[in-house]
Amino acid sequence: MAGSGQAAGASMAPASISELRAEGDVLLEKIRQLHNKIKLSCDVRLRQGGASGDTMAALLSLGAASGQFRVAESAVSAGLEAITTVAALDPTEQASGTAAAALDGPQHTNDSGSPAAAIVGGGSGSGGEMDVVDASPDGPAAEVAAADSDLSVAAPQQPSYRQVHVSGRQPPNQPPGRLRLSRDELANVFGSFHPWELTHRRRVLGQALFDAAAANYTHLTIDGSAKGGVRQLWGRMPHKTAYKWGQRASHLTHLHTILPFESISRWCRGTWVALIEGNAAARKAINDEEKKVQQEGGEEGTARPAHHVPQPASSIKVISFDDDHDSSFRCDTSAEPLPPSPVDLSNLEEVHNMPCQYAAVRAGRRVWRAPRLRVLTFGREQGYGVEDIKSNHSCWMEACEHLEKFDVDTILLSVKQGLLSFS
Repeated sequence: MAGSGQAAGASMAPASISELRAEGDVLLEKIRQLHNKIKLSCDVRLRQGGASGDTMAALLSLGAASGQFRVAESAVSAGLEAITTVAALDPTEQASGTAAAALDGPQHTNDSGSPAAAIVGGGSGSGGEMDVVDASPDGPAAEVAAADSDLSVAAPQQPSYRQVHVSGRQPPNQPPGRLRLSRDELANVFGSFHPWELTHRRRVLGQALFDAAAANYTHLTIDGSAKGGVRQLWGRMPHKTAYKWGQRASHLTHLHTILPFESISRWCRGTWVALIEGNAAARKAINDEEKKVQQEGGEEGTARPAHHVPQPASSIKVISFDDDHDSSFRCDTSAEPLPPSPVDLSNLEEVHNMPCQYAAVRAGRRVWRAPRLRVLTFGREQGYGVEDIKSNHSCWMEACEHLEKFDVDTILLSVKQGLLSFS
């Protein structure tokens, strides 16, 4: 007996977090499919009629009992959330996660021509191949990349959401949807989930709903505060991933950054830049596609509303910064921004409390055009001299023809006068 017990134990190797997550996803999907099949079968047989009284009673009982599958779905979902939490807190999952993701490769074919999809790797651009476009920045990177990589294979080519009711009309006679979200779940998906939280649910939501939720972002906060609890996740996000989310968030209007400590202004500077430039790249691609349709569509392409004006510029209108004075985080681990590229920020109107080192991203070869800037304020930082302030801030002052409010936190009037001379 001891021998057989040892043999059984040897054959049962411990599973990795990514394997647990994958098996849990499969189990959850099978439970949902079984529930839907039972309900559909019962509905069809009840509508057909002709069954005996005992058969009808049995069908009604089976339909009622199928509600227990909802309980099972909730239990499995809670288990998957617990697995994700363990992965986020277990640093040993990172090494195995990178190797697993390298085998999958990027699968988001809609954006295969983007710079973010063409370049893969770690936060600074080094390391092995990895689907960083969709990977979570922390331990769950492996299961997220694996989920994204086989999404197109696992799911049939059909919309992942549909309209189920129109006011004043009878509901369509269709089987229940594969995925039915409650009002609270929809509010989370379309309102409050962080990028990596959406990524964890991508396999379940489906491609269309996932893309729609990401495009629905209008306000996004890079939260480095101690209270927020997501500082390390933002700090570890690869720049290619941030660029990708900037592309997805094509309706983003306000980008806010909470710095973990006021003297650490370079924290997540590369992430911040990548989000802005990814958003601008996506808007430009949309505009180019619209122009192509208009040119190739003839009369159909010109039959657009008179008020329709293509918007090639970034959708971002406000950029703002805050300091978390309660934080004790003093280590700047963020890598430098991505290589420079021309960006049209002609929708940008307000920049609030920008630190000196964030302002420096426009120095040199990075070309950002922001002609409509009305409000521009710079925060005060220790350790930077007058020449640093002038050099970093002057690039923001150039060609500001519509500037209405300007302020830089310095007691030197000559610095303010010198900067205003650039506008």
